[in-house]
Amino acid sequence: MGDRGGNPGGGSVAPVAAKTRKRRAYLYIFNSIAAIASVLCVYVVNTVGTIRTIQILVGADTASSTRATNGHHDGYKSYYAPYLLREIAATPATVQARIDAVLASGKKVGYLEMDPVDAAGSGSLATSFRQDNCSITFNETTDRIYKEMYLAKTLVPMLLAGSNSSLSLADNAAMIIVDCSYEGRAKLDTTNIKLHVVDRQLQWFATYQLQTIMANIPARRDTMPTGTASYTNLTLSSLVLEPGEQPDRGRDALAKVSSTEVPAVHRLVSSRGFPFNAAPFDPVVIHSTTDTGAWNTSVVATGLQMVLQGFGGMYRGSQNEQANYKTFVWVLDPDPIQVVHTFEFVEVGRTKNSWAWGQALISGFLSFGVLTSTIMACIISRNIFKATQVRWIPDISPSVQSGILFRGILTVVAWWIDGWWAVQEWCFQQGNVRKGLLDMYVLTDSVKSDCLSLFLAGASFIASRLHLRINPAVPVVIYLIVYSQRAAIVAAMGILSSRADVELDANEALNVVLSETAGLDMWMWHEKKDFNATVVFNELSWMMLALVLMLAYAIADKLYTVYFTDHVTEAKTTRKTAGGTATNPTTAGVASQGGSSGTHDRATCFETSTGEYLRHKYGLMSYHENYLFIKGLKYASPSGIWTSGWVVVDDKFLFRTDDIMKVCANIVLRHDIFRAHCHVIADNQVDKTVIRVFRKDITLAQLFNLSLRPLA
Repeated sequence: MGDRGGNPGGGSVAPVAAKTRKRRAYLYIFNSIAAIASVLCVYVVNTVGTIRTIQILVGADTASSTRATNGHHDGYKSYYAPYLLREIAATPATVQARIDAVLASGKKVGYLEMDPVDAAGSGSLATSFRQDNCSITFNETTDRIYKEMYLAKTLVPMLLAGSNSSLSLADNAAMIIVDCSYEGRAKLDTTNIKLHVVDRQLQWFATYQLQTIMANIPARRDTMPTGTASYTNLTLSSLVLEPGEQPDRGRDALAKVSSTEVPAVHRLVSSRGFPFNAAPFDPVVIHSTTDTGAWNTSVVATGLQMVLQGFGGMYRGSQNEQANYKTFVWVLDPDPIQVVHTFEFVEVGRTKNSWAWGQALISGFLSFGVLTSTIMACIISRNIFKATQVRWIPDISPSVQSGILFRGILTVVAWWIDGWWAVQEWCFQQGNVRKGLLDMYVLTDSVKSDCLSLFLAGASFIASRLHLRINPAVPVVIYLIVYSQRAAIVAAMGILSSRADVELDANEALNVVLSETAGLDMWMWHEKKDFNATVVFNELSWMMLALVLMLAYAIADKLYTVYFTDHVTEAKTTRKTAGGTATNPTTAGVASQGGSSGTHDRATCFETSTGEYLRHKYGLMSYHENYLFIKGLKYASPSGIWTSGWVVVDDKFLFRTDDIMKVCANIVLRHDIFRAHCHVIADNQVDKTVIRVFRKDITLAQLFNLSLRPLA
């Protein structure tokens, strides 16, 4: 008997080959599942993006009901005033002596200061008054509204007159207090101001919060600027010190002091035309609030109805065409100590783009393609298993690969249709968040979906030019990781950071309308007509990094394929399969034992009939066998046919997947609106003749009897 091994060491060939086949089978399954998961991820991103785009198309805001508390809270804090109240409660004589000293010097304004805190956040609890200005001047121009000349001679007398106060600053009965720690002053905001007025005998402490906003007067069909102020009078005898340890300035913003006057009583006064003229302040009362939190008010003296609300943001054309803005009022807090500490705004963001229909159609089209391909793939997989007991793992990546370059171009066209508003709005929001400027309300999923389409188009182009098949999971993972870190990437390596920051600051400044007076300015929205390429390119730096990473991966993959693998594109191992493909793919190897040397190079009948040459298919798709060799004959594999965009219908027709949906639409609509064509299959060979399919030629049951099998 001869040696069973054939030669020394030959007995190990079969186990090694079996292990190789098993490893390749697991790798094939992993790649297929990764491709499916990535395409489903694309579907989710695009579907959510489509929903958000439709919301933007009709208009969306942050208010989910009529309650203003659903809005976003923002504002400015004053850190020294609560500690002054604590001193008044603990040592009133000391504070009164300091007030007398300021008034005796002929000054009407005391600038409240405290010693700086140390690194641990602790510091002296004692306050002091400066008589001329704060120790730190952030900006001479914006600090003008805190000058004594304006406060004592103009603004405070107007506020006192509007609140029907019998108090007069002329007789030194009270002193104006400016808290030098007020954040609005540090941020150079000249559209609002917070002041305190304390009487000389320390009986009461009034807090005024004034903001320039808009008044809509329905009876006159008019909208005009106004200065609206809320004020509260705190009886100083109501102050109570909390027992226990001394407050820590780093933690206890309210200085561990409270008041028994709860809730606080807020009163409003409004000056129509302020700050552009010195119209008197009139008492107003709030009757109700609107969906966005605006105050429905009336003037006490005349009964004039006004809707008071602030606006900030940008628009193009009109606020109902393309706009992104925030409306706001401020919180009338029931805690009088909180009123002293915080000037808090309730903001409701709104976004609208009536030109976003192009984005909605494109995103929806991609999601629809993924959904229909997934359904067809599941039907095919089921039918193959029923017929052959072979488990065919569907590759739904063709639904992304098919026409992805065209969809990328359409995305840019959609942005062009809306005047680049969508991408510019999104980029301004990203930049504003990065710089701590006006936070805009943007549904980011819309542009996230658009950028994903553009990135996949770029990845497909790279793969096609390098003649590669790249699993779609690779670009999807790269995109999601880079997108999640976009803020850090732009902050660290923005391509135009310095210039973009200047543009962002300039856009923020456009919300301020200068009054050309010594007093406050007006805060309101502004029209943005131009396209700011500097901000857009800078805020999309992360997208460029993602494309660079994709290119680097593709080049590395190409080098590995060329130098370290057998990179023949079609499998050449004989497969004894009657239909479908098994879950263990065979990669390029030796020639089939039963075929001639020319068999492997000759195009199949499927390829010559359809013009789809499987070996030349590149782009975003998982690797699969292009061909099967059965009894020495070359067949187009089921996976190769599917990836090319074709499917077998009713076991005798070869349809493009797009044409199936066209015929389905014709049947449902009962009219042959869309032209659809197919090939006839006879003896596993595809007829070269293309025939048109009418709705009367096939039923829905036949149309969705989908399968795949090797075709010669």
